[in-house]
Amino acid sequence: MARARNRDAETARVAKLRQEKNAAEKVLRRENVDYADFMEAVSKWLRVDAAIIGGKTFAVLDADDVYAARVLNRETVADIHALFESCHELRYAGTAGGGENLSPQRRAEVREILRAYERAPRHV
Repeated sequence: MARARNRDAETARVAKLRQEKNAAEKVLRRENVDYADFMEAVSKWLRVDAAIIGGKTFAVLDADDVYAARVLNRETVADIHALFESCHELRYAGTAGGGENLSPQRRAEVREILRAYERAPRHV
């Protein structure tokens, strides 16, 4: 009985996280989203994905947790590191870079990084 409750709780946790990831994905697909909102959605998307894999709360995860969730090559780690650095710069430097739209080219580059991350095998 306890196992069934734990399984139900885990199923509910993952379902909620998938909703969070889908919400971040919607922001990533919007054409008119500004750079700061886009990068915040990138950070959230990565942390939620790692939370689904690792069984943790996404709000407390950082870049190291994201790296640890999947088996990544050096290039993907470097790309994700750069994304988190951009997020941190925006968050801690105020609105620097905010308010401006992302170029279609940069948007495509970021989305490819996220696809590469998602294709990487999960750590078990």
